[in-house]
Order: sequence, then structure tokens, then C-alpha cells
Amino acid sequence: MHILSSVSPWAKRFHSMSFWIIIALFFLLPIFLLPWSLDVHEISKQTLLVIGVCLAMLCYISSQFFQKEWKVYGSIIFLLFSLFLVCVFCSAWFSNAPYLSWVGSSKQESLSFLSFVAYGLLFFLVIEVINTQTRKQILIFSLLLSSVISGLLGCFALLGLPIFSFFGAQIYSTIGSINNFCLFSLVTSLLFIGFFIFHTQEFPFFFSGWRSVLEKGLCVLLSVQTVFILLLVDYKVFWILFIIGCFLFLGSVFLKAQRIAFWKLCLPIIITFISLLFLFVPRPFSREIPVEVTPGNLLSWHIATQTLQTEGYWFGSGPGTYSFDFAKHHSADLNQTIFWNTRFADSYSFFLTMIPTMGIVTTSIFVLFFLIFFFFSLKTILQKSNEKNYYSQPFFCAWLILVVSLFLFSMNITLFFLLFGLSGILAQSFLKEKVPRILEKKKIRILFSGLLLFAFSIVLVFGVFFSIQRFVAEAAYAKAVQIDRQQASTSDLVSWLETAAHLNRFHDGYYRNLATALYTLSVEKVDELEQKESISDSEKSYVQALIAASINAIVRATDLSPSNGLNWIERQKIYRGLLAFHLQTANVAVSSGLQAITLEPINPVAWTEFGKTYLAIVTQDVSLSSDNQQEYLKQAESAFGTSIDLKSDYSVAHYQLALTYELQGRLNDAIQKMEQVIIYNPSDVGAFFQLGVYYLKRLEEGDLDRAGEAFADAITLLPSYTNAHWYLASVYEQKQLEEYAIMEVQKVLELDPGNQLAEARLRRLQLGQLEQTLPEALE
Repeated sequence: MHILSSVSPWAKRFHSMSFWIIIALFFLLPIFLLPWSLDVHEISKQTLLVIGVCLAMLCYISSQFFQKEWKVYGSIIFLLFSLFLVCVFCSAWFSNAPYLSWVGSSKQESLSFLSFVAYGLLFFLVIEVINTQTRKQILIFSLLLSSVISGLLGCFALLGLPIFSFFGAQIYSTIGSINNFCLFSLVTSLLFIGFFIFHTQEFPFFFSGWRSVLEKGLCVLLSVQTVFILLLVDYKVFWILFIIGCFLFLGSVFLKAQRIAFWKLCLPIIITFISLLFLFVPRPFSREIPVEVTPGNLLSWHIATQTLQTEGYWFGSGPGTYSFDFAKHHSADLNQTIFWNTRFADSYSFFLTMIPTMGIVTTSIFVLFFLIFFFFSLKTILQKSNEKNYYSQPFFCAWLILVVSLFLFSMNITLFFLLFGLSGILAQSFLKEKVPRILEKKKIRILFSGLLLFAFSIVLVFGVFFSIQRFVAEAAYAKAVQIDRQQASTSDLVSWLETAAHLNRFHDGYYRNLATALYTLSVEKVDELEQKESISDSEKSYVQALIAASINAIVRATDLSPSNGLNWIERQKIYRGLLAFHLQTANVAVSSGLQAITLEPINPVAWTEFGKTYLAIVTQDVSLSSDNQQEYLKQAESAFGTSIDLKSDYSVAHYQLALTYELQGRLNDAIQKMEQVIIYNPSDVGAFFQLGVYYLKRLEEGDLDRAGEAFADAITLLPSYTNAHWYLASVYEQKQLEEYAIMEVQKVLELDPGNQLAEARLRRLQLGQLEQTLPEALE
């Protein structure tokens, strides 16, 4: 809205505070990390961005209140961005994952409605408060310093130095993924190369004196860092973008016949030469860098088109929901790769992520916004040389590379922050002020300013409180994950998950994991109670309360995010597990499984879990008629068969199908299928054991030896497997090898001292009483 002319003291103070908050954001955000969350990048940066821009906006509104003067820019740019925000709002409103779309989670914070509002406020504030050459110089220096620090830390991390070991996770930069880090380094390097070229005493981008020398030295250092980073990563697209960026600067100089000292052009010329060289020549050293994997262009386009057909062309599936779209529409061919169970949160590029999640209308307005912005900026630059177009040139070249990258890479909060920050600087060159008629009267201006100040004060208080509470919840969840990996007690795990869910009641992932932990705790308590001779009413009530809490948590998860297949898979597992207590849960388990395979029809895990539900019904419900049992077994067989069709080497589905064949009385098919399980997964202890049991049940010629080999293989993989020793003893019994049978039973007693069943069998064997029938399995 406005650049201050005659200012009151308080207006000046608040305006200055707003400026310094923006400067702090430009310095801090690229290097800001907090170690207490699972994702140390996005949630911490979003928290900083939201609190920062809200504070800066409040200070700006306060300055306007004391100034008692409002102006606006009459430009289609603001109208288009406002329309874009309205479309994002509508997309979030119709989303089936509201929390993901409104706020963001699981590395999707950058695409949430909250983040886009923050980008818009940043864009506006940069236009308003970075309004003098001195302020631009301060912003340039803060961003330069932050870029150099980020680059140095990233270089050390890529070289293998434990720079970020304090954060626990394996990270390589303060920016985000390796591609995001390379892109940020490349764009900022181009930006400062532009400042290096175009800086003069008449049009200074840097400070004067020794500080100018320092900044130019940092520019060179940043360029060297960027070249080194690109050599480490060795991705041709980055070299091409670097070359294009340098050519833009050189072309701008020669086409407009600007008087630039030749030595200043040496830096972009050298970088262009190096980039061209390593575009075709292998790098001179070898360093293994983790490869960032994303869905390819064709797969991303397929997912985009399929999602628009099912979710609607207008507003898509909702911001931040790409992982759900991917799970539902990805190609079945992906199941034959190592990424078969990976849930990609982004497509090949931001543009291909935006299309399915926000729809055609939102995407079109976003593209139109940047197209018009491009033409306005280009028109300003091509005009006869003046102060505005001269200052715009370095910003425009770097901004253009970043806009092109929207079609080449996925983006994160730091890159969006840089994009809209540069956009704000560029917009100053072509925007014109005007005073709207409604604000011409002083009383109306005061009333408008007061109302806006009051409203934004409430927004700030709420935003700060919500952001902090949300981050504390994420920290509690991260602690839960940490202690789970350390195999802490389930009760401790439940405690931390309850804290996370209590602090953030809108995150389905917290409730899903809490439900699982509560169910696991209830199973542990039931196992404990079964060892007791008598059970008190309070103990029974406690187990019932755990089960009820687990059900409530998983229902809450599916209510919060009904499009998340993981929620329905977990809901199915919990209700399936409760069949041992309440057979009435069968219908809910089946319906949850149906919803899971509807949401993720290409997921072999979803189909396998669905089949396991039917198997559980057959084994738990003894009241089922023979016909119903066979029908359920057919349903299970069909589900496991679909899973195998989707992923032929999915050993879990083969294993479950073998169990199904056994229940159907098809023992030969069960053995054949279990042999396939071992081929696909030769370290599956359970498969070796089950195969041995099947051989003992069939007992055709050679089956006794095969059973012994299967049990021996199981023991080799897991020496403490008591049941394998137990049944190997049966093999020796049937072979009349009494001493070996006694040895195996003694090993069982070593592993499970005091087992009455094993003690009785040992006494029988020591008396020379051998049996040919299979014994009861140990618990």
C-alpha cells in the first residue's frame, strides 16, 4: 500500500521495526533449523516465517495508524494474487485432508494456505518497507551473509563432515533437500554476480568503503562455493541454469551498451566457461552424494490428469495432498522397483504438484500472475536507462531463473521466500501509487487503520500461540518416534503420543500412531493378565479403557483425514485385532479395508491387509457355517492374489496365501506357495518354520527330511526360536533319534525355563516313550 513521506515519530519507529524484522527474516530463514522435530527444515522455517511476517505486518499497520495516511498500488498484480489466494482457500476448503491443506505437515508446509498467505504478506511488506537504496543495501548484505553461511555448512556436510550431527537426522544443508540447496545456492550466486557487475558509485548495490570490498569478496566466495556444490552434485540441469543466468547478465550488458568495467565481467565469463566445461566433461573428483528421487515427468503428468478426473478440475484434491494422489494413481509398474512402498510428497516439479492438488483454475491464475509480472518487469528493464530499470536488472535475472525452476524442481519454504522476496523488489520498479476515494477522509482512514490494527493484533496473538503449540506437539511426536526406535516401554510411547495429540488435535498422524500404541499396550496388558490366577475388576476396566481409547483415536484419525489410506489400513488392523474380544468388529474391519483399497488400489499392502481380515474372521468366529467359511476364504484368496499380481515378489502376500490354502485343505498348494515365500525372502524365519510344519502334516516320501531341514534353517536364522526346536524334536522322534530329540527339548527349556509342557515331554522322552503325532505348539 504505501511509502511514507512525511512521518510522525511513532509511525517512523513502527515502520523501522517492520523493516528490521524483514531483514532478520532474510538473514535467518535460509539458515534456521530447530532440532526437536522429525523434519528440521520445513516446520521450523514455517513457524519463523509466519511469526516474522505477522510481527512485521502488525508493525507496519501500526505505522499507518499513527501516520493516518493510506495509499494503494493500482495494479492487476495485486488483484491476481488476491484471486490466487481465494482459489487456494477454496481448494483447502474442499480438501479431504484439511490440516494438510490449511497448515501443512510431513514436508508439505510450503504448499499450505497458511504459507501462501505468509508469502503474500512478505511480498507486500518488501514493497512497502524496503523502499530506499540504503534499505536495499542492508537487505542485500543480510541475504549475502546468510547465503555464504548456508553454502559453507552445506559444502562441509556434502564432504562428509558431521556439521549437522546435533540434529540427529542425516541432512546436508540448512535449506532442505540437496536439489533445493543447489537451486538456492545457484540463484543467490547469480543474484550477487549481478550486483557485482552492476554496482557503481552512481547506482550502489553494496555499501561504500571497506564494506564494499568485503561484500564483493563474499560474492566471489559464494560463486566459488556454488561451483563446488554443483561439482559435488553433478547434475546437468543446474549447469545449464547457471550458464543461462550468466548469459542473461552478459546479454543485458551488451544489448543495452552499458558501461561496465571489463574486470567485472570476468566473474560471469569464468563461471560460464567452467559450467560449459563440466556440462560435457566428467568432474575431476568422485564423491558419492545421495540421489534425490522424484516421480518422472510422464508419471507425474499421469497422476495429475487422473487426479483431476476424480477430484475435479477446478480446485484439485487440496494443497499438500500429493502423497494421497500418488498412492491412488501411480503406475503398477512402480511396485516392481525398490520404491514400491514410497509415498512421494512431491512430483517431478512444483508445477506438476500444483496441477493435481490445487486444480486448473488455481494453477492458471498463478501462471498468469508470473507471466504478467514477467512482462511488466521486462518492459521496465527495456526502457531507456533510468534508476529503476538499472536496479531491476540483477534482481530480474535471478528471479527469472527461479521462476523457470518452478517447472523443473519441487520447491520448499526457503525457495518460495526468496521468490516472493525478489518479486517484491522487482514490483517496486513498475507499481504506481494512488489514493482510493474511500480513504480520502481523515476519519475514515483512522477508523480503517484502527480496525485493521485490532484485527491483525488478534491474528498475531493467535498465530504465535498456534505456531508455538504446534511446534511443541511436533517435538513431542519426534520424542515418541525416538524412544520407539530405542525400544522404550509402550506406556512411555503412549504418554508422548498423547501429549502430541493433545497439543495438536488436527494432525491425523498423531492420532493414528496413538491408536496403534494404545492397542499394543492393551494387548500387552491382556497377556499380563492371562498369567494371573485372578483378575480384578479394575484391571479389566483398565484394558477396556485402553481398547476404547484406541478406537476413539483411530476414528478421530480417519475423520480428520479420510483420504489418507494409511489411516484406514491402521483402522482395519485395530478392529481386526479386536475380533478376539468382540466378533462384532468384523464388519468395521472389512469396511475399513474396502476404504483402504479404494484409496490405494495399487498398494499390495492394502490388499494383503484386506485378505488378512477375512482370514482372521474365519479363525476367530467359530460360529461361522462351512459355506460362510469357504466364502470368506475365497475373498481372502482373491485379495492375496491381487496383491501378488500387483507385486509378484511380495513375500507377505505369498505367505498369507499359503495359510489360506492350508485352511482350504489344499496342503500341496500351501507348501508350493510357502516355498515361493522362501525364494523371495530367504531370511523369513516364519516361512521356514511354517513350511516345516506343512511337511510334517503331509508326510509324503522325503517330507520328514525336508521338515528337518526347514526347522534347522529357521534355527540358523533365529537360534532362540523355541517352536522350531520343539518341532525339530518331533522330526527326530519320528526318525527314532531319541537322543537328538532330547537335546532339542532341553534347548527349549534353556530358552523357556519352567515350561510345563516341555518338562513333561522331556520326562517322556527320557523314559524312551516316542510319539509319531505332532505335539501342541508352544505359546
